[in-house]
Amino acid sequence: MCKTTQEESSQKRKGQMVLKGQRFADLSDIQRNVKTLLRGIPENDFHDCFRQWHHRLTKCIASQGEYFEGDSSR
Repeated sequence: MCKTTQEESSQKRKGQMVLKGQRFADLSDIQRNVKTLLRGIPENDFHDCFRQWHHRLTKCIASQGEYFEGDSSR
């Protein structure tokens, strides 16, 4: 089973909290707000998160659906 890290879950919740309860006029308004939120993430943090996600994705593929925990490759 593949999971997100605690850090990613925390970042996702923070993003949801910023947008939670807001009303948007249309799809372009939603897109504009999400883009603004994403642009507020420092570039290095975004790249690190993406690299970590790619590493976990590779592990998930290699496990062929088997459950695993932790990261024994570090």
